[in-house]
Amino acid sequence: MHLEAEDIFVNVAGGIKIEDPAADLGVTVAITSAFREQIVVPNTVFLGEVGLAGEIRSISQVILRINEAEKLGFKYCVLPKNNCKNLDYKNDSIELIPVSTLKEALDAALRR
Repeated sequence: MHLEAEDIFVNVAGGIKIEDPAADLGVTVAITSAFREQIVVPNTVFLGEVGLAGEIRSISQVILRINEAEKLGFKYCVLPKNNCKNLDYKNDSIELIPVSTLKEALDAALRR
């Protein structure tokens, strides 16, 4: 995507400052969705740090994040594949979608 000529603004509710790199993937998906004029799959949460080469990096406290997303009613959770390797999470109310690249994440976000 050629975004160099675009003005991009990210508005966070309440004007809070986000310093957690786990928000990278959600912001990236939002920007891509707006640029491509495609709707993101409803009820999906995105967790992951995005590297400069498009890799999705592991995040901390993944179980806590998934549990909170489930409480908020999300049905799908796109998260780093590396976080799923030793993840002992068994719950049928939220589907985990492991990804290792930004392309995989965007395919999951904009498919269904």
